[in-house]
Amino acid sequence: MKWQWQADELHAHWRLTGEESSLLYKKTPHGRLGFVVLLKYFQNEGYYPEHCRQIPEAVLGYLASQIGVSADHLNHYEFTGRTGTRDRSEIRSFLGIRRANEKDRSEFTKVILADMLPSDPTFNSLLDFAIHWFKNRRIEPPGSVRLE
Repeated sequence: MKWQWQADELHAHWRLTGEESSLLYKKTPHGRLGFVVLLKYFQNEGYYPEHCRQIPEAVLGYLASQIGVSADHLNHYEFTGRTGTRDRSEIRSFLGIRRANEKDRSEFTKVILADMLPSDPTFNSLLDFAIHWFKNRRIEPPGSVRLE
C-alpha cells in the first residue's frame, strides 16, 4: 500500500461514485466510513484491510471528507466483526466478486508450486502474486493469516 498520496491521485483512486455513495444510506457514521474504506481499499489493493492502521492518513481523511464524517469514526468500526463481515458480503455482491473456495485454493496452490516456487521468490513477491491471481479472477483472496 502506498502511504503518500497527492490530491490528484486521491481523486483518481479513492473518489466515491454516485452508485457507491448510494450504498451508504442506512449506515451509521462509523459504519459508512468503515464500508467505504473496505470498498475502496479492495478496489485499489485487491483485498480488504484488517485494521484501521492499514489505512494511510491521507486516504482516510479523503474518504471521510467525501461522506461528511470524522476520520475518528473508523476507530469504532469492526473490521473483522459482524459489521465488517456483513459489509464485505455487500461489497462482494456490488463488485461481482466471490469468496475463494476449495477448488480455487487448490488451483492457486498448483500455480504457485509450478510457476513461482522454482524461481525461489521472496515472501513479498509471493504475496503480490497471490493478490493479483485472485483479483484477476474476481475472487476475494483468503485472509492474511490463511494466505501466509
